[in-house]
Amino acid sequence: MALKDSKCGGDCITLEAGGGDCNALEAGGGDCIPQEAGDGDCIALEAGGGDCIALETGGGDCIALEAGGGDCIALEAGGGDCIAQEAGGADCIALEAGGGDCIALEAGGDDCIAQEAGGDGCIALEAGGDGCIALEAGGDDCIALEAGGGDCIAQEAGGGDDCIALEAGGGDDCIALEAGGGDCIALEAGGGDCIALEAGGGDCIAQEAGGADCIALEAGGGDCIALEAGGDDCIAQEAGGDGCIALEAGGDGCIALEAGGDDCIALEAGGGDCIAQEAGGGDDCIALEAGGGDDCIALEAGGGDDCIALEAGGGDDCIALEAGGGACIALETGDGDCIALETGGDDCIALETGGDDCIALEAGGGDCIALETGGGDCIALETGGGDCIALETGGGDCIALETGGGDGCVALEAGGGDGCVALEAGGGDGCVALEAGGGDGCVALEAGGGDGCVALESGGGDGCVALEAGGGDGCVALEAGGGGCVALEAGGGGCVALEAGGDGCVALEAGGEGCIAQETGRGGRRQRRLVDRPVVTANASP
Repeated sequence: MALKDSKCGGDCITLEAGGGDCNALEAGGGDCIPQEAGDGDCIALEAGGGDCIALETGGGDCIALEAGGGDCIALEAGGGDCIAQEAGGADCIALEAGGGDCIALEAGGDDCIAQEAGGDGCIALEAGGDGCIALEAGGDDCIALEAGGGDCIAQEAGGGDDCIALEAGGGDDCIALEAGGGDCIALEAGGGDCIALEAGGGDCIAQEAGGADCIALEAGGGDCIALEAGGDDCIAQEAGGDGCIALEAGGDGCIALEAGGDDCIALEAGGGDCIAQEAGGGDDCIALEAGGGDDCIALEAGGGDDCIALEAGGGDDCIALEAGGGACIALETGDGDCIALETGGDDCIALETGGDDCIALEAGGGDCIALETGGGDCIALETGGGDCIALETGGGDCIALETGGGDGCVALEAGGGDGCVALEAGGGDGCVALEAGGGDGCVALEAGGGDGCVALESGGGDGCVALEAGGGDGCVALEAGGGGCVALEAGGGGCVALEAGGDGCVALEAGGEGCIAQETGRGGRRQRRLVDRPVVTANASP
């Protein structure tokens, strides 16, 4: 195999080695570059443990190399240079690093760092235990992995703390970036590995597959996958047809995505992962799914453990989010934004969480917000006027909800104490206001004006309820369970006191050994009895 440069003039270095041969080449005044190659016409540029081999070339030069255990190989190209690995026919080009080695590819200006194979050639960028492979491009640089028919481009990292792993499965056209129909694109890292993709202004770091291709960017326990794009860059995982796109991190892996402008970001994280997302203005699309565990999903905020804060800018932004157990999610959107999870429709907020998560939403189309939570969950939600809100919670949950003005709107604020709920409604007929007092299981309800309103104020003590019926033709019905004590404008003593104003109708039912007391309006009478079945009704006139 020969590495030649026809443009370098007097500084041209050509490395050719046969089986077991040793070549010494001189470039520049008196300098000696020794090179050793093994069997099979393989060119190796090797240094002893901890030694550093650095190659820096001028315009138009070409460099290819391999490093042994503990060596450090740096490829740096100046403006317009090309650092390329190219193979024709059935040739094999390998850029490999052993244990603890460091392989760095860096290009400045308009440089091109490319791995290209023609015919049945094979290109492998592999790092052994603790090896580090980094690809960084500045300006208008292009870092591309492209393969022709039947070629295989694989970046693989072994066990240990390797810094990058790009693995492609067998079969035809199995590569990492820009694959044709039926191809497979996989970015996978083992335990502790780090995969970093960074692009400067105007650069494109893309994973695109056609047909039924599969694009996967996966990190194992403790791995770090970082995608960062500036300006108009595109960090995209896109699949056509029945293609599958997955950006997944397991264990304690970290997936961080930051996109500017009109960028598009999609990812999925496993248990314990950390996902940070920030989207700029415009028509950005952010899709985020987090698995079980103490995941931390943050978008432009989110202090504290297991916190997901999501804010969408103006315009037609779309935010999709799913969080696993233990996560806390807060959603705020601008005009016209769509916050959706497993649901469609205009102005739709849908979110699903499991376990002890802090928020769960499921919504259908049409300005609809639905929240369903399990025991002990916490829900915080703010929506604009005209929205439709449905809440279903399990025992002991804490729900905080605020909506815009307008008739029929409901605002719910959770007060202190165990199982306490506070609800305040806006103006208009049929509104209900509920405020929770102190103590366990206490409930206070005050209704606004208008017919059909109900006012409930609770007194102190456990399990005590006080009820007053407002004016108008409203009807109040109260049922107490076995042995419980229900008080309406009544003090202690374990009795039930009921007052009906105007033409109101009051119905009270007590089960078990409950005690019922009734008080009517002017001219009324008081009735007290012990009951075994729930039948007591009082009609009062003013």
